[in-house]
Amino acid sequence: MEWLSRREAVRLLELIDASRSCADMERLKRLFYSLNDLLSFDMAVCGTARFDGAGTMNAQQIINISYPEEWLGLYAERDFAAVDPVVRAHIAEFSAKPWSDAYLKWGRPQPFLSLAEDFGIRKGYSFGALSSTDRTASIFSLCVSEKNPVHTPQILDILAPYFHEALRRTVQADLSSACLATLTPREIEVISWLANGKNYWEISVILGIIERTVKFHTSTIVQKLGAANRSHAVAIAISTGLISLA
Repeated sequence: MEWLSRREAVRLLELIDASRSCADMERLKRLFYSLNDLLSFDMAVCGTARFDGAGTMNAQQIINISYPEEWLGLYAERDFAAVDPVVRAHIAEFSAKPWSDAYLKWGRPQPFLSLAEDFGIRKGYSFGALSSTDRTASIFSLCVSEKNPVHTPQILDILAPYFHEALRRTVQADLSSACLATLTPREIEVISWLANGKNYWEISVILGIIERTVKFHTSTIVQKLGAANRSHAVAIAISTGLISLA
């Protein structure tokens, strides 16, 4: 990595070290503020998504670092992720790149780009990674106005796996806290027994309730966890530490 200056190399190592202990929102935001010491950017946003076996993206989670909330609201409301060239290019190839590369390959859809420009979002970089084990993808978008080093994509590619894991830990911790706050004690009992392989009838006998009530609790759990089905809900509960296998 002879293209790195001594200062860049030191800051890169510091960022990698900081990312390893990042597991909550406050530390994640501090990590991005530290990144600004290495690369110049004005706004940052990141998110995760999970791909199923058919390649469909679901279970999306967005964490805003410094983007305008109004723009993110419009982005979600109008489902701009479906037409955003940066997202499409990122899914096609998980490597760091300037947004201009994505526009060259995937076009410049209107009114998406016109609205983005109204918020000062014109140029930037995206980077991230894909976990082969659970097909969880991350994307980090940096909006820039100043010129950055030509080797910025290489720097971001080095940081990508570390930031990816830091974001995953943060999302899991955030989701776990939300789950604990929203699932009732009875729902936690039901999801725990589902995770241990019990069917509806067996759980009804164990908990002393009718089978229809178990099904009702399961449906509520799936909805609260934003899961696609019962198995997905169990996976979320285990991965976030909400429950553990006996």
